[in-house]
Amino acid sequence: MDTAYDILENLKEMFGDQTSAARQNALREILTSKMEEGTQVRTHVLKMMSLLNDMEVLGAEVDKATQIEMVLNTLLLVFSTAETIIKQGAAPVVLNIERASSSVQKKGKKKKNVKLNNNGAAKGVNGVVKKPKGKCFHCKQPGHWKLQCPTWLAKKKQGTSPFHLLVVETCLAVLTTHQWCVDSGATNHVCNSLQGFQGTRQLSKGEVNIFLGDGTEVAVLAVGNIALNFKNNRTLILKNVLYVPSIRRNLISVSSLSKNGYSVCFNEFYDGSVVIKFREQMICSGSLIDGLYILKVTPELQLTNSEVNNFDIVAPLKRKRPIELSYTYLWHLRLGHINLDRISLLVKDGLLSSLKVEALPTCESCLEGKMTKRPFPLKGNRASDVLELIHSDLCGPMSVQARGGFEYFVTFTDDYSRYGYIYLLRCKSECFEKFKAFKAETEKRHGKYIKTLRSDRGGEYISREFINFLSEQGITSQLSAPGMPQQNGVAEIRNRTLMEMVRSMMSYSDLPISFWGHAIETAAYILNLVPSKSVPKTPTELWTGRKPSLKHVRMWGCPAHVLKGKTDKLETKTELCFFIGYPRGTKGGLFYSPKDKKIIVSTNAHYLEEDYIRNHIPKSQLALNELRGDTIPARIFPSEHEPEPFMVGADIPLPQRSGRNVSGPEFETSDILLPVGDEENVEAPVHVPFEEHIDEVHDVVPPVIDLPTLQPQQDEGVAEQPVVLRRSGRTRRPPVRYILLGKAFDRIPEEVNTEPVCYDDALQDKDADKWLVAMKSEMESMYSNQVWELVEPPKGVKPIRCKWIYKKKRGIDGKVQTYKARLVAKGYTQKEGIDYEETFSPVAMLKSIRILLSITAYFDYEIWQMDVKTAFLNGSLDECIYMKQPEGFITNGQEHLLCKLNRSIYGLKQASRSWNTCFDQTIKTFGFDQCHDESCVYKKWNGKKVVFLVLYVDDILLIGNCIGMLTSVKDWLSQRFDMKDLGEAAHILGIKLMRNRKKRMIGLSQALYIDTILNRFNMQGSKKGFLSFRHGIVLSKDQSPKTPEEIESMKAVPYASAVGSLMYAMLCTRPDICFVVGMVSRFQSNPGREHWTAVKHIIKYLKRTRDYMLVFQSENLVPIGYTDSDFQSDQDYRKSTSGNVFVLGGGAISWRSIKQTCVADSTMEAEYVAASEAAKEAVWLINFLLDLGVVPSVQSPITLYCDNSGAVANSKEPRSHKRAKHIERKYHLIRDIVQRGDVVVMKIASKNNLADPFTKSLSSTTFERHVEGMGVKVVDAWL
Repeated sequence: MDTAYDILENLKEMFGDQTSAARQNALREILTSKMEEGTQVRTHVLKMMSLLNDMEVLGAEVDKATQIEMVLNTLLLVFSTAETIIKQGAAPVVLNIERASSSVQKKGKKKKNVKLNNNGAAKGVNGVVKKPKGKCFHCKQPGHWKLQCPTWLAKKKQGTSPFHLLVVETCLAVLTTHQWCVDSGATNHVCNSLQGFQGTRQLSKGEVNIFLGDGTEVAVLAVGNIALNFKNNRTLILKNVLYVPSIRRNLISVSSLSKNGYSVCFNEFYDGSVVIKFREQMICSGSLIDGLYILKVTPELQLTNSEVNNFDIVAPLKRKRPIELSYTYLWHLRLGHINLDRISLLVKDGLLSSLKVEALPTCESCLEGKMTKRPFPLKGNRASDVLELIHSDLCGPMSVQARGGFEYFVTFTDDYSRYGYIYLLRCKSECFEKFKAFKAETEKRHGKYIKTLRSDRGGEYISREFINFLSEQGITSQLSAPGMPQQNGVAEIRNRTLMEMVRSMMSYSDLPISFWGHAIETAAYILNLVPSKSVPKTPTELWTGRKPSLKHVRMWGCPAHVLKGKTDKLETKTELCFFIGYPRGTKGGLFYSPKDKKIIVSTNAHYLEEDYIRNHIPKSQLALNELRGDTIPARIFPSEHEPEPFMVGADIPLPQRSGRNVSGPEFETSDILLPVGDEENVEAPVHVPFEEHIDEVHDVVPPVIDLPTLQPQQDEGVAEQPVVLRRSGRTRRPPVRYILLGKAFDRIPEEVNTEPVCYDDALQDKDADKWLVAMKSEMESMYSNQVWELVEPPKGVKPIRCKWIYKKKRGIDGKVQTYKARLVAKGYTQKEGIDYEETFSPVAMLKSIRILLSITAYFDYEIWQMDVKTAFLNGSLDECIYMKQPEGFITNGQEHLLCKLNRSIYGLKQASRSWNTCFDQTIKTFGFDQCHDESCVYKKWNGKKVVFLVLYVDDILLIGNCIGMLTSVKDWLSQRFDMKDLGEAAHILGIKLMRNRKKRMIGLSQALYIDTILNRFNMQGSKKGFLSFRHGIVLSKDQSPKTPEEIESMKAVPYASAVGSLMYAMLCTRPDICFVVGMVSRFQSNPGREHWTAVKHIIKYLKRTRDYMLVFQSENLVPIGYTDSDFQSDQDYRKSTSGNVFVLGGGAISWRSIKQTCVADSTMEAEYVAASEAAKEAVWLINFLLDLGVVPSVQSPITLYCDNSGAVANSKEPRSHKRAKHIERKYHLIRDIVQRGDVVVMKIASKNNLADPFTKSLSSTTFERHVEGMGVKVVDAWL
């Protein structure tokens, strides 16, 4: 009898060849299969997976990668892009063979198959898979799977299946809710948690389903927006995120990001990372972990209405049942969410005659913005004519700054007509000026005078200045009783109504909360057009005598297609914008362009109101409130960039037209924003007078509102297409800040630019008590120095004004140490010949300070620092100057008196000169001698003991080799002036001084200043630049803007501010950027985009090299010079660039890169001219060192290295008459300098010439070697 072994061997012999043939048949079918047209991808993939499973059953071993390749090769050509992505590993897909269905019949099998598989299941000899033993997931019947279910297939063919989406899951690992995977195969963002969801819309089960990569179909339960916060303080807003609790990981769809303007870069840094960018600015990055690109998200998920990355004008997920649009509801939205009674009155008056009034549906935005307590039931007497009684109230500060830095607004409402004016304010003290502007305009319009002003008892209304003005103008002031705001009910209700309308309008719109300034101006304009219960007609009709028109009124915040000014032939003629208000005296509307980050004035627009309402998704309640009590405004800290956050990080400009110091972006975006400088003499634009020439349909917008100054937070340009905005004739300074616009933005640290800008701000600041102490200290200095005396105002004398300047003094670590308040005179009102004569005052040159520091490092001298308190108060005045009493310190009972100045005060044009003269005369009495070549450096010798004194305005450096002498000088100075002893020098003019006395090394660092530049221009998150200037890049005037549109767009770019910031770093410690800063500074009058890109590249380089220091050490104390020139690199005038650098003690002490004034016709001439300029600098250096008397090597000539043999030869004597006969005489001065032995010019190879980086861009290796040769390097090892 045969054993089991014998039977098995016989079976192998009988059927072994059939198994081999079956394997070949299955392989042939896989290789020849192609996806048929009209077949679903999922069906085709499952079929292929079944064939691959059969291969494994028949004993064929095919690895996973080969299986994927086989399946991809069978797809249609239209899927080639997805095939490429998967093959490159951007979205690795794991084909889950074990879970795939194998129910598809195999065709063309001619051989019998073995009755074995991996589960022991049997197959028939005809190759057909037996029916599964499980039940169908759809109909719950046995014998088939869901994909073969007749019921499910019939339902699918009828087109009644719900909306489906495709989501490719990229691995089976389970991730936490705080980990997000970047997936190029997903069509939508998907998450498994509702944490951080905003604007959530619940979905019924089955309304929207998604397919996963393994064929599983799951339901979407909700759709909403979610914010992802990252460690770099950036936020990424994901819109239309699908909530699927059963999904195993959170997915970010690459295609959805691309549609919204983002770019996703895989393996950009060649380290397996993924980077998400918006407008070339990095928002976040992730790492490749177990085949997945995982973002580095912080656990907190937040979304606020003001923190949005970019304006995504994307329709939300389409719903199957459209909302029925009521035209009554549409006008409710257009007119700022007014109530039904007012709409009925408009219909009754004929302004909306064609409208059939219907009941309004429940408006959630109105509930969120308007719910209040019951009104106070009191009535008073009404005025009988316009301007008889004006109601006024100031509201603020608001919890969020409006665009332009506005935190307050004030309203003036006429009691007779209820016609209202509104003005936006930066601080409460502006209220008085706004009232004067309101009075002048309205009285001129009506030919009547304001009789009574009713207000509360706010400090802005009861100030001495305001009260005196009302009295002089014959205006009666009616003040409400304390604690009785109802007595000023008209103004209170007007402000409350405005705020309610703004909350409702902002809640319904997709604009950031910083647009509330535009919204409240629009609301005020609407209130003048619609009826009120208090008056029989509309306020506009009673105010102007004309019935208004509502034909031009549109819904605030709705999208609109706006006609472009000029376009290319193939370019679209419109752009998608947001409607944000009505311009004064002009038809049309104001539109915000999220693409260009500009405000556009246009009459040609198509409004998308109905589509916007149908697709609207309600948002959470708006957090815009007036701050009360001790609360402090939550300022938004910039782009511009505002504030277009203003970053130099993005090419998105916004204009700055105000002097308010606003720190941080007022737009919220994925990159940016921003830093703003103080422009105290730039005021907000005054109210524009009403235009009388109104056409028949009255479509012109009455100027009842004072539009805010558009400030970069902003960096926002005003595109005048096709209408030009009215502008004042005031000369505007270049914008000083630039921010990146969008929704997730960089926040500038709270410590940066947070000083108050006026007295009222100081009293409302969170550090108000400290500012008060600082002001009192300043006033004590004024009194103790008898700076002024109070006198009666002389006839015919116009006194100058004064103001408070606030500054936080910081220590080495950048933290605030002291709060300083300085009383300054507004010296710009002084007249030459009357109030002052001479104004020049010297300060120590930076190169002089560097020379003394190099000497200090070599000899290990002591270096101490002192500060003169209220230095300018020590200077005497020759002129008779009168000034008004300082705000907050006006003597009671003597308010009318003026301050007659006995001494100079900060802000006066002659103040610095007076102080310098006083100090010079005083210090010389103590035995100090003034250096002849540096008037702010003094020396005192006592045998071999020496003390050097350096004066920079009111900062003093004491350097010497004897502690006893230094101490005696300090004591003497403290007796003569009010001094502050700062001990050993740590900070010099904002430069951090680091010292290692053991190694005799001194390093000068501007790392904190570079951080300020990065914050100011919102480039904290930018890439680090390897070189300061890209090799081969050429800048010229041809790249400057030429068309009016290009010029207007560049006006908002803070080019001059950025160049100025870079120039200070270059002048102090960074000779490595001297050439490129000099290059970009040539185009400040009319910079172009290429010039701006070059400026940003310098800032990126500084970011990489922020820790570089200018180092002096005890190598040798021999000054050495280097000179170089390029040849006609200037593309506009064909002029060459000269460069030179002098090194002492291992570090650069003097450097320069400048365009030559002549046109050289040979390299020899260009090098000769450069050498001549360097020789003159060497002469000054010799004289200064000789005057100091401590550098013995200066007795020998200074060696000046040049890499041009012809220039070296001609510097000694005339050699080539042909090449040198036309050179200007002044450049031959170098021969006299060489002949008298001050300088020796020697040849050096170009690769060793340290002046080479001052004339041209170099390769990275050469550049770094030269930079280190100048002493600019990282030396933190010894610090």
